Amino acid sequence: MAEAADGEPPEATADHGPTRRVAGRIIRQATGGDFGWLGLTMRWLTSSDDPHDHARVAAYRREQRVAGPGGEFAFDAVPTCVDAFSVNWGRFGREPQVFEFPPGTEDVLEYIAVLDSGWTIVARVMDASGEPIDEFQHELRGRLQRDERKAASGHPGSDETGLIVHHDIRHDFVDEVCHLFVDAPGFVPRELVVPVPPRPSVVRVAVTLERAGAIEGRVTDAVGQADPHLEEVLLAFAQGPDASLDVLPMIEPVYIEGDGSFRMQGVPPGRWVLVARGWGSTSAWQPDVVVTADATTWVDFVVGGAAAVEGQVVDATGAPVVNHELYMLQVIPDDWQFIGSDPPLSWDPLETRSPSTLLVLGGPDEPGPSRVRLEAVTASDEVGHFAFERLLPGPKVLDVGARARSWVRPARLQLDLAEGERRGGLSFVVGMGPELEGIVLNAYGTGLEGADVTLNRVGGHPLDGLTTGPDGRFRFGELPAEALLLAVRHEDYHDHEATVMPGDVTQRVQMIHLPVIAAQVFGGRSVLTEFEVSCDLSGIERGRISIAPHDALFRIRVEQPGTYEVTVSADGYRTETFSLTPGLSSVRLQPDDG
Repeated sequence: MAEAADGEPPEATADHGPTRRVAGRIIRQATGGDFGWLGLTMRWLTSSDDPHDHARVAAYRREQRVAGPGGEFAFDAVPTCVDAFSVNWGRFGREPQVFEFPPGTEDVLEYIAVLDSGWTIVARVMDASGEPIDEFQHELRGRLQRDERKAASGHPGSDETGLIVHHDIRHDFVDEVCHLFVDAPGFVPRELVVPVPPRPSVVRVAVTLERAGAIEGRVTDAVGQADPHLEEVLLAFAQGPDASLDVLPMIEPVYIEGDGSFRMQGVPPGRWVLVARGWGSTSAWQPDVVVTADATTWVDFVVGGAAAVEGQVVDATGAPVVNHELYMLQVIPDDWQFIGSDPPLSWDPLETRSPSTLLVLGGPDEPGPSRVRLEAVTASDEVGHFAFERLLPGPKVLDVGARARSWVRPARLQLDLAEGERRGGLSFVVGMGPELEGIVLNAYGTGLEGADVTLNRVGGHPLDGLTTGPDGRFRFGELPAEALLLAVRHEDYHDHEATVMPGDVTQRVQMIHLPVIAAQVFGGRSVLTEFEVSCDLSGIERGRISIAPHDALFRIRVEQPGTYEVTVSADGYRTETFSLTPGLSSVRLQPDDG
């Protein structure tokens, strides 16, 4: 069936020839229910071979209509040479559906276009008392849009107060759940995870919003001037066990105006810790901010005198340690609940640099504070000197940084800084760690070249790695004085892992060869140098077939002992399959007499 070209709306005097009316109603295929308020794009089609008919169709414009509340649609003055139309469902992303007309010139009435139905989500937005909320914004996000923060197209299916209707949600949009985001003035924004049944259907949910408060204030220094280093205010911690922590990631930081003023809305009732922050290490804290529903809390956010620390990094002999990365960590009180994702189980400076992330320092047997926040990073200069400026007052931990993994962990130093205190002359002593050396041996007891040797902390944090040379030797220096995990890997050998203690005797790693099937190929009584070999190695991670024509030999590396089916073929000989086990053997092909 030919498709007419898109055209402009016809002139009032255009002659379309005989016309008729096309009307119908859209229903759901799955339920038979109405499908109202749907945008349609019609493309008119004709099967006629008459060029005049094609001209009439081209002159009749491509139309867009909106189905009525019961799914009704109607098109007037459709040329009778049009005997079909395609419907593009627009935003739903389906292939257009084609509907053919009955023959004749009569009006097409009560034509029912059957639509493949997707899911429909109906949500009612209300306050805690059950009263509907009539002013709100909402987005429905699916599998692909969840991280990209893109909204699904949706429209009200009813003018009933507090009702959200999202029609015909595609299969590729959902993945067992959808995420409905609702934000209303005066309420705490909420994300609702909506489970989606396997088959298209209507899903009804209730969204209850909690009344919110607001925080307003100014961020100034001790003399009432705005601090140009500070740029935004955010909720950082909750004080007390009753905070609505599940909604807080939706409350975005707010910018500080030039005069130091700020306003944050949609804050749940409770006690909060505010943080004013900027680039680098600049930040300030304001605890005990109490928010009540339907009220604005004023905060005079006065940034006190910043503290500072300076000193020198030295080793056990007093010699300066240069280019040494250091972290300043802020100790977090036990009754402050962190807002955001779960903290990591251990302090990992290689992966964590965010100043708004809570960290767990050390383990349960390590003395000192455990809950800390990364506040600032610096490094010692060419004479070992270091300095931290604009620090918050309070308890802190000075710790070695990511590049200083070779220094012993007891180098941590606990501090307690007063407001405006400038503490100098610190001597931060770090101890030089021990070494670990060894040799990787092959199956013949000599050094194995090309082995990948890695050293990790117990628990997986990587420390260092290298590939052995011709002598098979390895050496790691300046390690932490603790048990470490040594791992050795080579493509021809079984993996080797062992727990080692740096400073012990030289490690001798005896590698065990992976099983290999090796066979020489004969054709009749002759040695063959040209042949092909195949073997099913699926599920064998390091399985490999290699052929050495000059030796008339093939090798198949396998990971476990056993019997393997090996197929060998050569020109002029029959293709044959042999049952082989690891070790040296031979196979013989018979001439192909056919």
